[in-house]
Amino acid sequence: MKMETGKRSGREDRGNSGLSLWFQAGFLLLLLVFWLFPQAVRAADMGDILPGETKSGSLTAPSFLDSWTFDGSTGDRVVITAVRTGGDNRPEIVLYPPGGGPAEAYTYDLSGSRLDHQLEQSGLYTIIVQDHNLDHSGTYNITLLKMPGTVSSPEDPDGGPIASGETHGGQMSVSDLDAFQFY
Repeated sequence: MKMETGKRSGREDRGNSGLSLWFQAGFLLLLLVFWLFPQAVRAADMGDILPGETKSGSLTAPSFLDSWTFDGSTGDRVVITAVRTGGDNRPEIVLYPPGGGPAEAYTYDLSGSRLDHQLEQSGLYTIIVQDHNLDHSGTYNITLLKMPGTVSSPEDPDGGPIASGETHGGQMSVSDLDAFQFY
């Protein structure tokens, strides 16, 4: 008895192969674009962001992504927010470990992004803020909190130590996080 393996009915094969060809063609086109125009996929280097800071950024063509860096230590907990302040972008946050490699954490939310993550390594981390589809421009605010560590900055003095029974006031802006520490 002769058995044939690996064949499907003609109808299933035609339907899947057409879709598969589109994916393959799209992938090859992306590779070609990245090879011919490597600057198109580079993030704008926005520099350092310190714990407790809120900074502004702008997602624009050709990459629709920005990079920020901060120093972290194994076990630190970080909370990062990126919230649209103008345009039609939908910010996402991708966190890359020191030395590169696969993303350590990632988040996406239609109303803004918030990443809450415990760091797995020590060193210089890279935060990528990007538009969800990499095709919409606009402005955003990014905030970084790192615990243990500073939870306020000269530009945003809200937050910091608080004792039992104390009341503190403050102001919140887009993407702002105000954290208080007690012992």
